[in-house]
Amino acid sequence: MYDFELLNSILDTREVGRTFLQFDSLQCAVKKARSISAQSPNGMVILAEEQWDSKGRNKDLWYSPKGGLYLSIIFKNNGDRDLANVLNLAAAAAVHDVLGSIDIDTELKLPNDLYYDDKKLGSILVEKSSQGREVSYIVGIRVNLDIENDDLASNIDKGISVSHIKGEEISREKFVSDILNDLERKYLKFIEEEDRGLFQPWDRMFERYDNLMEIRKKGNKRWKKVEVSGFDCDGCLVYSDCTSCGNIVDMNKQEVRMIEEHNIDEDR
Repeated sequence: MYDFELLNSILDTREVGRTFLQFDSLQCAVKKARSISAQSPNGMVILAEEQWDSKGRNKDLWYSPKGGLYLSIIFKNNGDRDLANVLNLAAAAAVHDVLGSIDIDTELKLPNDLYYDDKKLGSILVEKSSQGREVSYIVGIRVNLDIENDDLASNIDKGISVSHIKGEEISREKFVSDILNDLERKYLKFIEEEDRGLFQPWDRMFERYDNLMEIRKKGNKRWKKVEVSGFDCDGCLVYSDCTSCGNIVDMNKQEVRMIEEHNIDEDR
């Protein structure tokens, strides 16, 4: 189990992580957070040593044995603004930057994955629920910290772990605290100051692909080539195509992929 005293001694947040629950085993940390969100304070963190029925954005099963980081955070606001996209981008950027601080250069992949050497290292999942005017956002963070590499390689995710990359284990408490510190910092600077720094890791990712992307409606076979111009004030992707500019991607209804990841003629 996590050493809460050590974790708390490194924590430098207003609210995120100041209240904390941990479990040896859970069906899913996101589900647990959702079930207690109405009674929980802003910033409540739920940690699990393992998950036995966790699903990702497209309801795909997440391989979640002991040795991984399975973390959920409850964010609350008054419902005046939809923050799901912002929190998704901020959480991915925070994990990306904390991994970078230990010399692991990950590649962000839309909408919510982190890869290293073409192998999945982590994922983000954000869910939203409402009770009256109060809205809760559950931010789920999963990182392969110290999972046997043979187990990850045989899994559908074709993953890799931090310990395999580094050749040694890292402090879980410091890693979690650093993520929570960085996530809250990015989130508050955006909310309070409209600071767009949380978009920087994503902007660098777009530059790698010359800002070219393909989109399609979920369920469709045909992809459409577009040019990304960045994110709007709500964290939605903005793109241009051959007929118009300033279009918004709704990633709940549309699929996206960077154009160099696939043969452009595929599925056309």
